[in-house]
Amino acid sequence: MHRTSLLLALTLAASGCPGSSKPQSGGVAPAQRTADAERRQVQGRLDELAEAEDAAALQVAVQALRTWLGQPRQWRAEGYRVRLSAQAEGPPLSRAEVEALIAKGEPVQLTLAVPFFPPTVPSTQRSFEDPAALKPLLDALLTQE
Repeated sequence: MHRTSLLLALTLAASGCPGSSKPQSGGVAPAQRTADAERRQVQGRLDELAEAEDAAALQVAVQALRTWLGQPRQWRAEGYRVRLSAQAEGPPLSRAEVEALIAKGEPVQLTLAVPFFPPTVPSTQRSFEDPAALKPLLDALLTQE
């Protein structure tokens, strides 16, 4: 059986980050300390995603991150982009196109842009040996709410 590695890249885009107030007496502003702590916590959650052993574990980790952030409605389909891994930047593919690629065993790269993450959080990537393993994750991430 032909196995294709799928690359899942959760690319975290920035917007809606907490603003920083001016530091008092040369110290770090409370808003900046809060933003730094949030970045560290989110990075820890992303590390858990990257270390997940299989699609089911990754799905659980994604759900935990969604719950922890408390903003699951922001994880809607408009935030994702899927393209052939060898393809240059292009328009997002539809859900049907993504599922057709998975059915054919084509290598795909999924990039999920989540607008409320801080800008300094790096992306995390996960490879799947079996293309069908991505389908439950698509179901978890791309469900319209």
